[in-house]
Amino acid sequence: MLVMEKVGMMLNNISFEYFQKKHLDSVYNLEIDIFKLDAWSKSAFISELDNKFSLNLVLLKDSIVIGYIFSSLVIDQCYISNFAISKTFQSKGFGKILFKYFINILLYKKDISISLDVRTSNIQAIYFYEKFGFIKFYTRKNFYKNPLEDSFTMNLLV
Repeated sequence: MLVMEKVGMMLNNISFEYFQKKHLDSVYNLEIDIFKLDAWSKSAFISELDNKFSLNLVLLKDSIVIGYIFSSLVIDQCYISNFAISKTFQSKGFGKILFKYFINILLYKKDISISLDVRTSNIQAIYFYEKFGFIKFYTRKNFYKNPLEDSFTMNLLV
């Protein structure tokens, strides 16, 4: 795991921390609430605790987890595997705050490529990523299982 327990920034009772064991239950419960049948298992989150190639952040408001972003970072490639904001806080700018913070961490590396997959039907998410400069790179057939759906793989060069 990439260093540091606390990532420092505090704004209107908003803070960012690297994902730790203390966040596990909150992140998992949020995951189930948002993604239902397509949610990560608790063991998938547990395995991220020891993943030396991960860059995983949680977003807290008043010390409560309201969002997270999980990614793998190897040399000049970053793959965002999971990104979510609590339903209560969606469409209120919190996703943008977390995503900007995450991108700013990656700016310390030069010429890094960021990729992610998004359901082809998730127009709101596609628009969100396009506002950050991501472009649709290709389509993966039947990438998602519950329900079965294609994904767009989107890329950004930072």
